[in-house]
Amino acid sequence: MDELQAELLVVMDDVDSSLLTKAFVQRRAGKILLCHASLLPAFAGPSPIEAALRAGVCVTGCTVSFAVPPSLGLRGNYHGPQILQEPIRIESNDTTVTLRQRLVTECEAPALPRALQLVASGSVALRCDDEGYGLGRSASFSEAASAGMLNHGSIMHR
Repeated sequence: MDELQAELLVVMDDVDSSLLTKAFVQRRAGKILLCHASLLPAFAGPSPIEAALRAGVCVTGCTVSFAVPPSLGLRGNYHGPQILQEPIRIESNDTTVTLRQRLVTECEAPALPRALQLVASGSVALRCDDEGYGLGRSASFSEAASAGMLNHGSIMHR
């Protein structure tokens, strides 16, 4: 990210989250967004579409959240404060393949640009203080990043 001068990294749910190390996420707090194929906290595991179909629920969707370092020994769970969610109804004839296709086109495709806009505009930012992580606001993402406000111990609310 540093070499490319990237301000944000978006990690989709089909990427192996073990590639994200705790140190990497800590150094880039507030600069990594996760897109997960469920309405978190439901089906937070590695196969959320299959889990939703097995559970027989009638609604699922996607969640875009900030990545935060795992805590309390929750290895690999980087889901932090949620930026937004987009629901979708599960049809009676849905399979893993058809539901995945619809999730991408009807949920993830509209949700990701909206979440990126919220973060880039400063409307939503990751706040980190002694009580943990939460959502806050900043004047703009670039301003917050250049001021070092995305690091641990800074509050992202003005």
